[in-house]
Amino acid sequence: MRLHMIDTITRTAWSSRTSVGTALLLTEIIDLRAELRQDLAALGDELAGLRRHMNEHLTAIRSELLRGQRKFRRRKMH
Repeated sequence: MRLHMIDTITRTAWSSRTSVGTALLLTEIIDLRAELRQDLAALGDELAGLRRHMNEHLTAIRSELLRGQRKFRRRKMH
């Protein structure tokens, strides 16, 4: 939707060569850049949360494996 709007504004700006069309285009580009920055920041936050979540699971799995390994060794010794 927004890209279609930019395309329309671009055609208007180039065909009529008005400063209003150019200003609208620049405003749209600035808005898009701001949205992209926000989206990338949110994605970074999501990735950090996923990384923490996966580390917690990995820690739990390692702990479980070590317990199982110790039990196995004890059984082997007896």
